[in-house]
Parts: sequence; structure tokens; C-alpha cells
Amino acid sequence: MQGYGGYGMGGMGRQDYRRDGRPMHPGPPPRGYPPPGAHGRGPMGGPHEWDPRAGQGPPPPRDMGPPYRGPPRGGPMDRADGHAPVRSANLTPYEQRVASGELQILEGTSHKPLCVSWSCDGKRVAAGCQDGAVVVWSLSSKGRSPRKEVTFRLSQTAEAVRWHPSQPEIVATAGREAAVSLWDARTGKRGERHESAGGNVVLAWHPSGDQIACANEANEVFAVDVRTMREVARATSRLADINAMSYTPDGQMLVHNSRTGVQLRSPQDMQLARAIPTNTYAIFDIAISADGRSLATAGADGCVAVVDLDSMCCTNTISFSSGAVQGLGFSGDGNRVGYVSTDPEAVVADVRTGDKVASCPLGTSSPLAAAYHPKLDIVAIAGADAAPAAMPDRRGAPQRRARAVGLYTVKHEDRPTG
Repeated sequence: MQGYGGYGMGGMGRQDYRRDGRPMHPGPPPRGYPPPGAHGRGPMGGPHEWDPRAGQGPPPPRDMGPPYRGPPRGGPMDRADGHAPVRSANLTPYEQRVASGELQILEGTSHKPLCVSWSCDGKRVAAGCQDGAVVVWSLSSKGRSPRKEVTFRLSQTAEAVRWHPSQPEIVATAGREAAVSLWDARTGKRGERHESAGGNVVLAWHPSGDQIACANEANEVFAVDVRTMREVARATSRLADINAMSYTPDGQMLVHNSRTGVQLRSPQDMQLARAIPTNTYAIFDIAISADGRSLATAGADGCVAVVDLDSMCCTNTISFSSGAVQGLGFSGDGNRVGYVSTDPEAVVADVRTGDKVASCPLGTSSPLAAAYHPKLDIVAIAGADAAPAAMPDRRGAPQRRARAVGLYTVKHEDRPTG
């Protein structure tokens, strides 16, 4: 007699199997099952539990592939703090530039930076912030591995920061505290100090290093002798607010902005020598090339006007921005100009042709100032986003977007030729 679904009483019977190949009830499999060479497979093609009593050998091990060794490391998208790498598919163009190292974010600013400046040897960069802090970073000879070196403290907002033209350890600051101060970047101590009548907004070094020109909130331009820290000349500009100034490389003229152009003054007595129209709206920044050939102005009309200082004529107009140009600077050879505007982007253009050489997105913020490295193709930007939203902090939480100083390295293949 045969029982349903099993073995008969005292004889061989039929055995039923599940769909996965396992028997319906425990017990030895029928004689001759599984067939030779079918280790580990049931009648329905599924896995079969090996029974040592069946007289068959164990099934061969399954090929599971190489063992899991964690996320890949060593690539450009890896986090330096040990977190899992951020995939490029989830990053914005700005975050990709940060992850690849093309845009370096300098840490150390807790408030919005307003100005930025390079030392004469290019080994230090300083930024003045809204809370009165002036932060100095030191860099390698190739402009990499930035490290916070020292922080100066002003009692009020730091509006202007400029390095000595020949001594890379001395930096001058001006701000709302109504004083022009000299600092030693090696020790972080304040040196000489000149008290002024009101808050100062901009300053410039004479190429000899013996004089500093400064402008205050009352649109008064005055010169200070660095050796005595006494005022030697003063003049008033009645045309517009003074936002920028710079000496020519030979030291013969002091250039500052007017309503829609620039004015040239004599450094000895601050008397007006000449006025040049450049833009159609207000001017926010001025830069002069190191060779003394070109002058560039950053205008509220979204244009960068390039003026030949020999002929005193505008030779080119660069416009790749929809908003006002906030800051700019010349490269060391004077062939390129890098600038930032209210658009969240940094642009590098050729001075001779006016063509765009390269550009870099800056997140969501509008940068306020820019300065070109004196020797390398690196643009320092005051006002880049401090932390991409897709990159978490050490605790795994998204970082807060803030303003910081960024170093944009222009790619070698993007440099103009000819």
C-alpha cells in the first residue's frame, strides 16, 4: 500500500517535491536521485539540499564574485575626511569644480569677505571680512595646499586689504574704524597706525612702498607717508563715490574711479591731471597691469573696459555678464583679466581679443572681489559658496551655505594661444 505523497508501507513509493526542488517531507531521497553530475540541482532546476546519506559528493561552491572591499578610494570624488565618495552625477557644476580641486575653498572666515589681495611673491593671500577679521592664508609655490596662517582683528568692518609692493610680510588694512594700519603677517601684530577723520573704504600702495593713498566715506582722497605715518596731501572728489584706486607701476599717477570713468591725480599734491570716460554706469573696481600698458575698470553696466595707458583710449570692452561687475584683476603677464560680477560665476578673458578664456561657477552667491595671482593662473575670489550642499560635514549633515574665499585655477588647456 502506498501513502499519498510519500513512500508506501513496506515498499518503494512516489515522492513529491516542492517547486524549489526540496522534498515535501524529511527522509532519504529515492534510489538513484539525484542523478550523477546533477549535484545541487532539483528536478525543477532549483537548488537541492545535499544529503550525505545519498552517497553523492557535496555540491560545488557557488561563484559569488570578488569579495566586497568597500567604496573605491583614491579618485577625485573621494572625501578627505573618510566619508563615502560623492558621485559626480549628483553634483552641480560648482560642486564638481570643488571636488576636482579646480576650485579650492579656503576655510577660516566666519563672515562675508569683502576684499581679497595677494602678496607680492604670491605665497600669501589675505581677505577682509564684514566682522572686522583679516584672515591670511599661506600657500605652496604652486598655489596649492592653502593653510590658515594668522588672523588680524579690526574693531569694525575691514573694507580694504593691500600687501606691500616689495615686502611680502607687510599688509595694510583700512575700514570703518577710521584708521590705516600696518600689520606683520609673520607675527600677527599691528605696527604703525594712522588715524583718519572717518571710515575708510579703499587704499593703495605706491610702487616704492613709501606712500599709501586712501579714500574715506566723504569721498576725500589723501596720501600718507609710511615712514612717518603722517598725511602729506588731500583732495576731494565731488563727482561720485570712490570705490577703487591704484597707482601706475611707475608711480607717476594715482588712478581712482569717477562717475562713469577714471581720474588721474598727482601723488605729490593729489591735484587732478586728467579724466577718462570708460563706462556708461558707476565703476566698482580698477586694475592696472604690471607692465603698465593696460587699465581695466569694472562697471555696473556689466562691462569690463580696457584702456591703453599710453594713448589713454579705450581699446576693448569685455562683457560676458548680465549683472554689474564687482571686482577684477590682471594676470602677471598682463594678457588676461579675471573678474566676478553679480552672476555666480568667475570669468577669465583675453585682454587683446576680448574672448572668454575660461569660467567657473561659484554656487549661489554673488562674489564681491577678485585678485589675480602675480605669477600663476589662479584667481582669488571673495564671496564664493563655502560648502556645496551635496557635501555633508563630519557629522553627516548638509553644510550651511556661507561666503568664503575661493581659489580658481585656470586650466592649462583653456589658456589663450598666439
